[in-house]
Amino acid sequence: MQKGQTLIFVLAGILILIIVVTGAYYLGKSSTSKSSPTSAVTSQPTTVPTASLSATPDETANWKAYISSEYGYSIKYPTNIQPALQQDARVYQGIGGSVNIDEWSLLGQPSYTVAVFSYKTGVNSKLEFNLEGAPESTVTIAGQQVKRLDSKDGTLTHVGPIKNKDLNYMIIYTGNKSRLGLDIFKGMIATFKFLQ
Repeated sequence: MQKGQTLIFVLAGILILIIVVTGAYYLGKSSTSKSSPTSAVTSQPTTVPTASLSATPDETANWKAYISSEYGYSIKYPTNIQPALQQDARVYQGIGGSVNIDEWSLLGQPSYTVAVFSYKTGVNSKLEFNLEGAPESTVTIAGQQVKRLDSKDGTLTHVGPIKNKDLNYMIIYTGNKSRLGLDIFKGMIATFKFLQ
């Protein structure tokens, strides 16, 4: 082998050695700076309550409450419907006694009405209307399983009787087949409660 070739091999070897040492130095320096306490990022586990992720908002939370102390119940209603004024509340004579009617209708356009009929046990209120053959289901109101009848054309829904002591209650929806009206009715019956 000639001296020139040996010199080239030695220089190439030194150059490779310099590259390897320099690479190792920079690699070691960067891994050291990542593990130093000043630049380390620590994270605390975050606890997210599962109830807040799965809870459905109470659509009736901002509704107004109607309280009938005389007939012992409360019910909530949205601000876009209005109750009949107390002097306008209807009382009619059933067989064996009177029936009180508290009702609510849409502001400005009576496209639907929700009414609570209150009457003493033993009074034949004739409140079954003409729902013969109507689809029947049950709903829970004030902790009771009660009958729900829906007219075939969707313009009348009758829920009840709901019983408390010597009083009976029926909640009625009459009007158009609007989904909004029926949703409001569903919200109202869900808030119906006895005072005692």
